[in-house]
Amino acid sequence: MKKITKIISAVLCVLMLVPCVSAVEYKNSRTYNGQFTDISESDWFYSNVVDAYSLGIINGKSETVFAPEKTLTIAETIKIAAVCHLLLSTGEIDERAFTSADPKWYAGYLAYSFKNGIVTEEYEDYNAPALRCQVAVLFARAITSSGVTMKNLNNADFGKLPDVPSTAWYAGAVYKMYNWGIMTGSTSEKINPTTSIKRSEISAVIMRMIDPDERITVGDDNDDTSDDGGIVDTPPVVSSPKITLYSGDHVSKTFVGITAFGGSFKVADSAASINESYSIDLADDIILEKNNISFKLYKGEGYEALGIVRGWMNEAACGVNGQYICTPDKVIEKANDLLRIRIDGKQYKVTEIWYADHGDYTTYAFYFSESLSTTNVKSVEFVCGKITSDKLRSNGKSLLAALLDETEDTTDITLGGEEKSDYELELSNAKDDAYDIIFEHETERCTILYGRGLYGRDLNEYRLIFVFRDGSTQTVSTEKLDEIRMSQNGDVLYYTLTAPDEKSIQYGVNFN
Repeated sequence: MKKITKIISAVLCVLMLVPCVSAVEYKNSRTYNGQFTDISESDWFYSNVVDAYSLGIINGKSETVFAPEKTLTIAETIKIAAVCHLLLSTGEIDERAFTSADPKWYAGYLAYSFKNGIVTEEYEDYNAPALRCQVAVLFARAITSSGVTMKNLNNADFGKLPDVPSTAWYAGAVYKMYNWGIMTGSTSEKINPTTSIKRSEISAVIMRMIDPDERITVGDDNDDTSDDGGIVDTPPVVSSPKITLYSGDHVSKTFVGITAFGGSFKVADSAASINESYSIDLADDIILEKNNISFKLYKGEGYEALGIVRGWMNEAACGVNGQYICTPDKVIEKANDLLRIRIDGKQYKVTEIWYADHGDYTTYAFYFSESLSTTNVKSVEFVCGKITSDKLRSNGKSLLAALLDETEDTTDITLGGEEKSDYELELSNAKDDAYDIIFEHETERCTILYGRGLYGRDLNEYRLIFVFRDGSTQTVSTEKLDEIRMSQNGDVLYYTLTAPDEKSIQYGVNFN
């Protein structure tokens, strides 16, 4: 995810972790015998270049020239990130993993990177110089996707690095790389994110990524400042720990119209236990940080139970895969309709939703309007999606129902002293006695409703209807749908159902 301003920081926290691997476990794939005539042992980067070359991660520009001052291209950065990912994942480099029929030299590395979530976007020019921010994003994804645990050596809060705006699409990745001790900037705490990176500098980044002993602890007087980013002579800032509320186990449930999930948790010493939950087994890696809560939703066959919720979140997001798709102010209301969260008795408002697509799963992150200290958190309650407190209470979820009771709209038939319009009355009539509103979306022309028991009908009767502005309605389908969602720009409704021959049929309704 180009940005993962936020969303990267969420992704980095929620992926499965395995023990960190030391570079000494990797075997050199070739021997360095002093063949590069343009580097010497007195150069700050000498050992990094030699080690990265010996491991087979980076090549010279020729048999005798390394070109340490030459800038790295985007294609070269993707290639190195892919090779590092393979080495971290398997302990060896097998070039067969990068084979491709495409004649472009980097095509195999690019395909591997797309497959493993390192690259999630197309670049206009793969031969353009790579910027430091792009390096941070690609390498952070490679580390995350490899499953290697990274220990925070530095604890910089957002805002500490003077030239990395917290709203920048790359901010989350840069702060992760900084805190991991891989890209720590200059002595003035500057990362220079929008400048290009040299081959000498990328060699240092490679070895810090591969070998924990090479990583930099900011403020450690035993380390030497280097041209690529050495040391900052200030003590690290202490940040709040992440709290894993629920790990999950990839529960397989097909699309059944579940429109919410949530849980009430007791927290002690940054470890959480569940007091009460609703459909929480459908999400994975639910993690609370000081300014966001994030989780993973798996997709594809057998993982579509929260497909409706996924559609709502995608529609309400202000950013996806590192790019803004709308301004945060336009999504605040929708975001707070989708997430109700109370921490130690205090409700937190949501300002942004970001998500990142990783193929088999999507990572979502809801960002709070204010930061909190997770160090002493005792309780967390949240509901994500759309569900009534009455329904939660009828399922025995009194704690979660109480959370919604605090924020649910209690407006009655008048709005500001005026009677409801025909449209508002019809919408209210359709929903009031419904058993389950599975999908709801408002367009300029009408509101789309899909659910069971609309207008108080039989609870096993599914119905997709449009409620138009003049109060008229149109029934579009009376079938149980396999999937329903809006396009990213909100112009097209897609819904899928199973035909008598057991094959799926997808319909699209264009509202323009």
